[in-house]
Amino acid sequence: MTPEAVTQWRGGELPRRIFGAAVLLFLSALLVAHGIARCIIRAAPPQMFESELFGITRLTQILGALDEIAAKDDSAVLLGPSTTMQGITPQMFDAEMHQHSIDVSTYNLGALALTPDHVLMLSRRLADAYRHSGRRARAVLIELCPHTLTEPQTQMAQDWERIHVFKRARMTTMSDFFHPNVIEPGTLGALRANARWRMEIVQAKILGGIDQLALVNIASAVLTALTGTRDKPRPDDPFNKRIWDAAAAANGGQYPHWDHSTRGDFQRLRPSTTSDYDQLVTIKSSDAALQRAHKAHVQCCDIDELRITERQVGYLTSAIRTAQTFSDHVFVYIVPRNPKANRPTEPAIERVRELSARIERELGTPVIDLSMDPSFVPDDFFDLTHMNELTGRRKLSQKLADEVAKRWPAKAAPR
Repeated sequence: MTPEAVTQWRGGELPRRIFGAAVLLFLSALLVAHGIARCIIRAAPPQMFESELFGITRLTQILGALDEIAAKDDSAVLLGPSTTMQGITPQMFDAEMHQHSIDVSTYNLGALALTPDHVLMLSRRLADAYRHSGRRARAVLIELCPHTLTEPQTQMAQDWERIHVFKRARMTTMSDFFHPNVIEPGTLGALRANARWRMEIVQAKILGGIDQLALVNIASAVLTALTGTRDKPRPDDPFNKRIWDAAAAANGGQYPHWDHSTRGDFQRLRPSTTSDYDQLVTIKSSDAALQRAHKAHVQCCDIDELRITERQVGYLTSAIRTAQTFSDHVFVYIVPRNPKANRPTEPAIERVRELSARIERELGTPVIDLSMDPSFVPDDFFDLTHMNELTGRRKLSQKLADEVAKRWPAKAAPR
């Protein structure tokens, strides 16, 4: 280094230049990434983004409705992933609860691929809303979805994580950074898990504030999907298109996401598309389709072995504890899977039983396990994990209400 360079370095001029250049390069990279992501999103067929953007848009609209929900005296909320979103109709649930002399106004806050940490963040936002309203929820029902409690190290799982980061950004606030630990400290694993939780909050807020990176996350996940069979026409595409087009037409030209007037009921069917839906179910519930779905869930979620991690359990139990602070009653439930293709091992079943017993023992929260309920048959399902909207959804809504009513304290029924 020349004497002049040494002088510049010591005087701070060179470091400032390097820092300025780095900032310019970073901003340039963001602009390029933004442009690429926009081009991908505009060029790709809409159905490629249907699933991902549906989950993010619905979640954003749910967050905007929390204050209005919390302002009601008889509100109850359902929290969970798409199996809750597509599996339970609030009006059917409430009607069955009314048969047991329990009156609530239930809101379905389920959303696509809602993970335990998402549920924790959403429960914290609900706690904020109820605290501001000065009211309490009548009940909170949280789905325990066993395969969201796993952490398989696969490419598919990593692709989903890109979407999870963006959702995390929508729900979290920096106050979450200062909340108590999600896992009780005492071990090195707990220390790492709590540190990772706080780093995820910081990461989410950074990405949430930079739209370009958020778009790249979405585009990256979609590009991965494009490398598989999604780049070719699929047999269900025509039926899907007609169903969604009719739903959009009935909703002012926009796809329905979260509708406050229906309390979050997932409504995409219209009388004109019932036959299309029947055809879609035939395709989705075929042996070949179920085999593909099962393979994908093994890769993304360890659905057969269900090697549940303590970190994800910590998020779930923290969500339950948070719900207990603003709700009169809290229930946990496990929904069934299509018995035609659901193949959990005995150790997997035992892991879920042990976790359910732990939640009841340590948190005093009833766990309603419908995962092996023999009353649910293959015709009740749309695919491997979701209920048929014409048959199974009503059965699950009513069955869950009956089980909740059995556990509802008798003295709390009138209100």
